Amino acid sequence: MYIITNTTATGEYTPSKANTLEEAKAWLLECTAYNIRAWQGDELPSVDMTDEEVIEWAKDNLVESEFKFTEDSSYIEYDDGSYNRMQIYNLDEI
Repeated sequence: MYIITNTTATGEYTPSKANTLEEAKAWLLECTAYNIRAWQGDELPSVDMTDEEVIEWAKDNLVESEFKFTEDSSYIEYDDGSYNRMQIYNLDEI
């Protein structure tokens, strides 16, 4: 089993859970893309972009101090200094 933590400047959300690594990665991708759309929606080339396309756009258009995305984590720092950090953990390894 995997959990996906979601930490912000004001605290932590209840972790999400996934049965497989693939499910955990899909959740990380979906949530991160949603957060980018909410923050940078007016800057995106199209409202019809897939989650993967939104992540690629962010990698190409946001500075590294504002956005990082890897296989098992993401980080977004917003204009007001707040942030959203997500991390996948394998509970079998803890």
